[in-house]
Amino acid sequence: VHDGAFIDVMGAFPGFLPGWQPGDPSFMGPGCVEFSPGSRLIHDLDCSAQVAYVCECDGIPAQPSSY
Repeated sequence: VHDGAFIDVMGAFPGFLPGWQPGDPSFMGPGCVEFSPGSRLIHDLDCSAQVAYVCECDGIPAQPSSY
């Protein structure tokens, strides 16, 4: 909803926030992030991008309209 504000699916600031890959954040406007386990860094991208998987650990379905 707000560019530059990173929140988890519960609407809170995550307890663990890895660093950005070099050159990021570069996606203009609200977007999503992809975590790279190899580098332990995040990359910003369009939320319509298809990635391998999404993990949600709280068991509560995401409500994109609340973002």
